[in-house]
Amino acid sequence: MALGTVLVVQAIVSLLIAAVYLYVGRLVMRRSVRSEGRGARRAFTLWWYALGVVTALGAASNIVGATGYRSLAFSLFMLFTILALIMVALGGLHTYLIYLYTGWRRSHWPPIIGYSLLGVVFFAVVAWMQPVGIHDGEFSIEYDFARELPTSIGTALGLSLTLPVLASVVAYGTLYFQTPERIARYRIAMVTLAFVVWFGWSVVMTLLNIDSESVTMQFVTRGISLVGPVMIFLAYHPPAAILRRFSATAAEAGAQQP
Repeated sequence: MALGTVLVVQAIVSLLIAAVYLYVGRLVMRRSVRSEGRGARRAFTLWWYALGVVTALGAASNIVGATGYRSLAFSLFMLFTILALIMVALGGLHTYLIYLYTGWRRSHWPPIIGYSLLGVVFFAVVAWMQPVGIHDGEFSIEYDFARELPTSIGTALGLSLTLPVLASVVAYGTLYFQTPERIARYRIAMVTLAFVVWFGWSVVMTLLNIDSESVTMQFVTRGISLVGPVMIFLAYHPPAAILRRFSATAAEAGAQQP
C-alpha cells in the first residue's frame, strides 16, 4: 500500500477518534458538580479537549503528508505544538486525579510545575538530537536526526509521561475500598480500569520497545485509545441494567462528582 493511502486512512481514523474525545469533553463540561469541584471538572475537560486537538493535528499532518508536501520546518512546528498540547492534556488529567483522591482545591499546581519542566526536557531532547531532515517511512513520515537518542533515555522519557498518571490512578482506585455506595464504587472501578488499560498499554509498549509504527500495533493502539473514553462515558452514564442492579438513579450515578 502506498504511503499516501496509509496516511489518508490513518487521518480518517484519527479524526473519528478526535471526535469521540471532543464529545466526551463536552459531556464532562456539562455535568453538574459542587462548586468546589468545578476546577477539577474544568481540568478533566481540558484533558479531553487537548487530547482531541492533538489527535486532530496528527490527522491534519497526515493529510498534508498524503498530498506529497514535505517540509522539515512544518513537521517540527507540528511536533512541538503537539508536544506542548500533550503536556497541557496530561496536566489537566493529573489535576483531576489528584483532586479526586485528595480533595485539594489547588491540585493544579504540582501538575503545572511538573509538566512545564517535563515539556522543557522534551523540547531540549529534540533540539539535542538535531533534526536535519525527513523521509518517507513504511507507514509514516520519519525524521532524520544528527544524533541518536540512547534507548534507555527514550524509555525513561516515555515512562515519565505514563507512570505518574498510573500512580495517581492507582491511588484513586483505592477509594473503591473506602466508599460504601455501590454505584460510586462502580464509577471508581470503571474510571480506574479505563486509565489503567489506557496508560498501562503505553507502559508495556515502552518497556518492551514494541514497534508502534506497524499496521497491527497502530490498530491495537487506536482500539485501546477508544476503550478509555467509552469506559469513562459508561462510568458517569451507566446503562439501565447497571442502575437497576445497584438500585440507583441516573442522577445518583453522577452524584456531584467532577
